[in-house]
Amino acid sequence: MSPTRTLTLLVMALLLAALLSAGNAQATTLTTTETRTIQYGEYSVIMLYEAQQSSVFSYSFEVLTDTSSVDVLVLNEANFAAYIVKSTFSYLPGTVLNSRGDSASASTPDQGQMYYVVIDNTNAPEGGATPTGSVEVHFTITATNVDVPSIISRAILIIAIGAILFVVVILVLLYVLLVHKPKAQAPPPVQMGMKICPNCGNSVPYDFQYCPKCGKKW
Repeated sequence: MSPTRTLTLLVMALLLAALLSAGNAQATTLTTTETRTIQYGEYSVIMLYEAQQSSVFSYSFEVLTDTSSVDVLVLNEANFAAYIVKSTFSYLPGTVLNSRGDSASASTPDQGQMYYVVIDNTNAPEGGATPTGSVEVHFTITATNVDVPSIISRAILIIAIGAILFVVVILVLLYVLLVHKPKAQAPPPVQMGMKICPNCGNSVPYDFQYCPKCGKKW
């Protein structure tokens, strides 16, 4: 098999692999819209999910009960465990404190980590809302897990294929120019008592004053 044919088959195989991998990226989205009543001194988990390679979430909420505010806390597993036993905890970006209505979004990039989004009607967060009774809250929350490494790997694959195609073109050109370059024809051997016509390269007897092939005179 010629080098050109081998390289062509290699490029075709890589292109096929790229096409097959194009559908491998996955984005899983979970959306919840609901109205809940949260009793005084209690909380409600409105989303619990395990982050994949890269995850983002967004939410909006509105307190329907007059003169009441709530906190919406974003917690990982360790901080949620501390929160529910009323121990010291930290909340993550995307948290909203002491509000009757707001929206927020954040990324949760730690793969395999459990994340909780909690509507809080307690006194737990410092600087948060001060509950006065039960609250009715309407909310919409969306979490999306995106397989970023697959996207990156496809981009790298496309770049690699482009580089391979470039190399193939260069190799084909070199193959054509060097391997298949027509070789210069050697002049016919000079016979004894003969000379070479400077015009056409024909062998001519020494005593000829012209070339019988091209008619060149000298």
